[in-house]
Amino acid sequence: MEITEYDQFKKSIVPYGLDRGAPKFDIIETKTKKDQHYNLAVQQAQKEFENLKQIADVINKQAQQIKERLEITELIYNAERTFTPVVGARYWIIKDTKKNNIKIVVLGPNDWSTNPPENYQYISEVQFLANGLWEKL
Repeated sequence: MEITEYDQFKKSIVPYGLDRGAPKFDIIETKTKKDQHYNLAVQQAQKEFENLKQIADVINKQAQQIKERLEITELIYNAERTFTPVVGARYWIIKDTKKNNIKIVVLGPNDWSTNPPENYQYISEVQFLANGLWEKL
């Protein structure tokens, strides 16, 4: 290929060198560039997916805790009690085997001077929360 006089004027605008001393240029394979961009996009998407998965795990854990609180709260509101609960205080859910019902009591299994009544089956220790829910401890 011969360089014409016209080509000399295009030197500054052509994407390749026209002189022997011009910088060397290599052809960039489009497929390789596409693969690199695709791999970067996949990495970024995986990172975002992992972040969202962690957030979802936290939300699922919180939802499970709320569900458990609601179940305990329903059990307690259907249970027999002889006192008005105080926010932040701890109580016990028991099953009275003599009367075959669920009760809320103040004394735990280790709070008795002797032994707890034989008909008490302790189920769980709970705490009354300010929002009206109960939490299992």
